[in-house]
Amino acid sequence: MCKVLDVLAEHQWPIQFHTGNQQNWNMVAKSNPLGLNSLTSAYTANYGVILAGSMVAAVPTLLLFMALSKQLIEGLTVGSVKG
Repeated sequence: MCKVLDVLAEHQWPIQFHTGNQQNWNMVAKSNPLGLNSLTSAYTANYGVILAGSMVAAVPTLLLFMALSKQLIEGLTVGSVKG
């Protein structure tokens, strides 16, 4: 139940605090889940575009992880050593 509420919250918070005009809803900055959800319609979904958008959203996080993975692993191992 908590996971369902977490998923709903990702969609509801940006919608509730959106201050723009409804006519310009497609032109405002959205969170990643809302932006990807806006690529679907009631009956169809262009999965190629959705997957491309997912990759564009994931690439900066992966690049940051690859750049800082050594420091992340060192921090995890230092914190796990006893004594």
